[in-house]
Amino acid sequence: MLAGIVVFVAGIAMLIFPGPGIVGMLLGLALLSGESERVSRWLDRLDVAGHRAINHARSKWRRQSKPKRVLIGALVLVGGFTFTATGTFLTFRYLR
Repeated sequence: MLAGIVVFVAGIAMLIFPGPGIVGMLLGLALLSGESERVSRWLDRLDVAGHRAINHARSKWRRQSKPKRVLIGALVLVGGFTFTATGTFLTFRYLR
């Protein structure tokens, strides 16, 4: 139980500081779910809602025309590249 609480609190801290905060919080809740029926039910509902959201997104994606999917993919790639390049530039600029 203590390990789950510590990992959950560390996940909350990682939301503010660098690190995988949401993953840490979910891992802490998973550890706590073995001890708490309430946490276990909450994680089950979260799992169902997550699957529902993924299926909804997939069905909307499949309904889009091919040119729209290509455009969305290109925009995601450009956005990811821009985000990464900006972070790298700022890191090297301010670390000198």
